[in-house]
Parts: sequence; structure tokens; C-alpha cells
Amino acid sequence: MPNQNIETVKRCYEAVSRGDIDAIMACVSGELTQFGVVTSPNAAAPWYLPLTNKSEVPRFFAALEQAVEHTRFEPFAFAAAGDYVYASISMEQRIRKSGRSIAHEVIHRIKFSGGKVVEWRALEDTATVDAAFRG
Repeated sequence: MPNQNIETVKRCYEAVSRGDIDAIMACVSGELTQFGVVTSPNAAAPWYLPLTNKSEVPRFFAALEQAVEHTRFEPFAFAAAGDYVYASISMEQRIRKSGRSIAHEVIHRIKFSGGKVVEWRALEDTATVDAAFRG
């Protein structure tokens, strides 16, 4: 039997691939408490924003779109435990400013309440991303 939260995450990733912010926002609860990449506060990537409410989420996607072109975005593994969904994604990005490309895998931890996302945290190789922006 499919896990409804995993199916929601998959729909959200499809929306990310299409650039459909409205569909992404439909997955997010008004009770959102955290949204962003786990990193240090002085990281160079402009989408490394510590967001804490739903109205701020479009800033993340705008900063990401302005800074990088996703040349590959492939979610490949999902797991669910309690209110959480864990997703592994393989991706390649081209930094618009420098033209540099980076390939890496990330893990997303998404917490649900009432069928909506209340927390989204990304774990990735922030040192590699940071170096691509600084170098």
C-alpha cells in the first residue's frame, strides 16, 4: 500500500521539476516551522535561507532559480517513518554566475502534519556547493 506522504513528496518534486510554485505551495502547511538546507549561517549559496513560515518559501525557490540551472534532478529512494519522509536525490547543477557544474546527492527530511509539509530540511555537501560559489 502506498504511503500518502511519500506520494505527496513525489508530487511536490514533479512540481519542482516543472517550476510550478503554486503546486509546491499547496503541499506546504500554514503551520510550517522550518524550511531550508542545513548549513552554516555564512554559506555563499543564496538559497541557504533559514525560513520559518510558509510565506517565505517562494524566496527559496526564487533564489535557487536565479543562482543555478538544474541539469539533472532525480529522486531515487523514499522511506517513511511516522510523520517523516526521507528522500534521496541525485542532481547536477550549473552555477549561472560562474558556469561551474556540480554533481551531488542530497537527502531531504520532510515532516508532515495533517497531510501537509510542516518541516523540510535538506542535507547536502554544502562545502562543495559553497566552494563553487566562492571559487
